[in-house]
Amino acid sequence: SKKEAEKIERKFETDKPIPVKKGDKYGYINTKGKFVISPIYDAANEFIGDYAVVKETKNVEGIELSNYLIINKKGKVIKESTSIIKYIEDDNKWLIDFILYDENMKQISPKETRVSEASDGYYIWVSDNAKTGGIMNNKGKKTYTYEFQGKESYISFDVSDNDESLTENYCLMNIDNDKYAIVNCDTGTVVMDYVTNYLSDKDDNIFGVCKENSYSTDHYVYIQNDKIAYRTPNGSGYDVSLTYYPGYVQIRDRNKEYSERYTYLHTDTLKEEKTKPSGVDDEEELDEWEKLTSNKKMTCDAGYGLISEEKIILPCEYSSLKYLDIDLYKYLKSQKKNYIYGHKDDKWYLIDLNTKKTIYEFNANYIYQEKDTTFMTYTDKDTKELKIFNLITGKTLSVKDDNIYDYYHSNYVQIKDRNTDEIKYYNTDLELIYTETNKD
Repeated sequence: SKKEAEKIERKFETDKPIPVKKGDKYGYINTKGKFVISPIYDAANEFIGDYAVVKETKNVEGIELSNYLIINKKGKVIKESTSIIKYIEDDNKWLIDFILYDENMKQISPKETRVSEASDGYYIWVSDNAKTGGIMNNKGKKTYTYEFQGKESYISFDVSDNDESLTENYCLMNIDNDKYAIVNCDTGTVVMDYVTNYLSDKDDNIFGVCKENSYSTDHYVYIQNDKIAYRTPNGSGYDVSLTYYPGYVQIRDRNKEYSERYTYLHTDTLKEEKTKPSGVDDEEELDEWEKLTSNKKMTCDAGYGLISEEKIILPCEYSSLKYLDIDLYKYLKSQKKNYIYGHKDDKWYLIDLNTKKTIYEFNANYIYQEKDTTFMTYTDKDTKELKIFNLITGKTLSVKDDNIYDYYHSNYVQIKDRNTDEIKYYNTDLELIYTETNKD
């Protein structure tokens, strides 16, 4: 989707300004090492899309106060706050002083409300007069409203973590840690009205209903179409459990003989049957990379290879194959690069799946893909040097001194000498672009 592609592009952005320290202040350089935002801040964070959060300290009547600013790539102040500003990555939203803003810094939460993050694209809102609160989606729309009773003032909720095949999202509401309900997060429909029994979220729209005044589960319910589609008997919480699979909910009753222990709630008919629905795939679940590429590992006497349906993609000659992290793979695909790692002959290889050819050889027992970056690292078996390789540029940097810390970002590497505290910055071409010392 376009939203997912934009999220991945932000994560691996290669030309964003880089925060560095000069003297006791922070500013930003470009990937060639030239300052593009002057070093005038007391702290500076990474850019996320078009914006970054920086900190300045003000002296007000002899008291030093921290002030947080959101600046754009030209250094212009867009927003400021005396509290910490939060960016919500999954939604590409900004939460500033209990107000929600979109990626263009336009306020989207309603006026006279205070907003805090919940999860999975949903937010808690409470009116300024604290008489109402509820659920708000990531477009700023209130989808559920609760009127506080008496001295009630606290509201929170957890969103059921669901399999991708489930399209309904339900929230477990909590009022003053005293009463609980289950609500459709998108429509506000109350499926299970408020009870004092503690409720728990078991994921996939399965919830536990606990005994009165206890955290011990009394029974489980499965929610579908804004109704309790199935519930286990009262008092069966330990012995009877529910597990969701695409197409059915497995019901396991430990009290029964093993051959009779499992029954299946068909999610299309909501009937409990002794057999799974026809057409359900019982194959071992594929890795996310395999699902995306339609490729799958194959094994033979010679080792491992890669196959797509009946077509052999890589011959069965590798002792191991290593997939790229899924977001990195998607980003590289957008750059016309289609890679996988393979191990044979005591070396690792970077293989181009478009040409089926090795494009780089790593003389190493182990390789490490640095998280959320296009950098990978390994230790050369012969020289014992740290090697840094960039998957976009194909450039390599050798680091001889063991006494270093290395930090990896989307478009640069920091290498810090533990003896001198000197920090060197390298771009994706592994060129030295800036050196930060205690004397700066």
